[in-house]
Amino acid sequence: MNGLASFISNLELEKYEKIRLFKSDIRELLLHLSKKIFDEIFILYPDPWPKTRHEKRRILNEKNLNLFLSKLKINGRIFIATDVKKYFDSIVKLFESNVNVKIINFNNFYLRPKKVIITRYEKKALSKKIKPLYLEVKKILD
Repeated sequence: MNGLASFISNLELEKYEKIRLFKSDIRELLLHLSKKIFDEIFILYPDPWPKTRHEKRRILNEKNLNLFLSKLKINGRIFIATDVKKYFDSIVKLFESNVNVKIINFNNFYLRPKKVIITRYEKKALSKKIKPLYLEVKKILD
């Protein structure tokens, strides 16, 4: 049984019925949802688009951050994981410049929050001796 199947089999039926998959650009869906519906948002190992000319394609930029925050409830959290230090640093700066959020794990970005699962991308990074970085952010204002 693979990891996802094992995870789903362990869910209570009522929780399983709340899971939905969206196999397209999440921004399309978010634009059509009512405000403040999420308690938590997980962005695990987003494409870093490392070339400068491609940075505009990153999922974590100011415009998209505002979109995510508009769908996150007050005291809701955003969890981010990446193994690309330069991208992580830009993500931290993005959140630091936003007055609506507070970085929770500012004292240790290398400690995986308990709610963040180990992904195949994390396993791949660890096999290459690259330490993943994690960010946990709490929405404090609208």
